[in-house]
Amino acid sequence: MGSLRTLAYRDHVLIPLVALDPVPRWAVVDHDCVARVVERVTQENDAQTLLEAAFARLERRHPALAELLGAELDVAESPSARTLSYFLFLIVFMSFEEAFGSRLDGVEDDDLRRARDQLLTDGELRAAGPLESYSEDAIALGQPAVMRLVHGEIARMLDGHETRAPFDVEPIVRLLLVEVLALSASVAPN
Repeated sequence: MGSLRTLAYRDHVLIPLVALDPVPRWAVVDHDCVARVVERVTQENDAQTLLEAAFARLERRHPALAELLGAELDVAESPSARTLSYFLFLIVFMSFEEAFGSRLDGVEDDDLRRARDQLLTDGELRAAGPLESYSEDAIALGQPAVMRLVHGEIARMLDGHETRAPFDVEPIVRLLLVEVLALSASVAPN
């Protein structure tokens, strides 16, 4: 599990231990794909119908992901947090779906457990390591277009809230990181 990279600095070798597997080049969602999905959803006259259809596909093809989203929506602290979680989760799913089609294998409970464990272990290793780094940044390096969307939407939601967010965004980010890890691992090579 994970990868090991060494960094040389002034005749010392720094070995940051990480638990995240690199995203294979065949599993990276490109910027144009994410942009098309966002444009389709935001330009659609009935975006809710489009999102509901995506959720129905998610339930059919990836029931474990649908259950994960449902569980997170049940405990979200506000309607705004539920709306943002639902929107971003489905946009991420739709981006992977559009980018990889039939190459996107089903995500099972074990895949989600593995993604959660990787994220937790990676965070612990990075926190104890010699360099300040974050799992979220590593995932953003592997899936830059997807994570740029996530960060952009969260920043847009935070605009106008000078002192603090109207709700805790950490559970939303964690949910999306697990989703991105699990979907990235489920893409079959081309």
